[in-house]
Amino acid sequence: MPISLVVHATQVKPWITKALRLGTLRRMKTLTKTASTPRPKHKKAGLYLLLSHGRDHPQQTMRDLGYIGPRLGSLLMVKTRYAERITLLFASEGDAKLVRPDAVHGYVGLEVIDGMIVHDNKCYGDWEVCYIAEP
Repeated sequence: MPISLVVHATQVKPWITKALRLGTLRRMKTLTKTASTPRPKHKKAGLYLLLSHGRDHPQQTMRDLGYIGPRLGSLLMVKTRYAERITLLFASEGDAKLVRPDAVHGYVGLEVIDGMIVHDNKCYGDWEVCYIAEP
């Protein structure tokens, strides 16, 4: 008679579920028809991190594109470490303190959880690093 062995390992990221929902896909809306608020204008030319497709927590079920997030900058550097942490170096320490009051020497760190950047207790599934020439 065969003996079965079941091993239960602790889950490293408990917010990730293993249950899959299989079925038909709903018709996707185009980006041009999605109602969203425009981004606030930037104050000066420079490198910016643009966050979008926001949600309130990683497990939130999304039926549409999330909300538009902030535009962080102006930046001198964007560094990603093992796709788990993003470090931003702001052009001025004052801009860094607006994003995070405890910023040191213009550096701000952002966590990446389940493929989303976490900023101001919100999660953003898409982000872009771009240079904006004129305000």
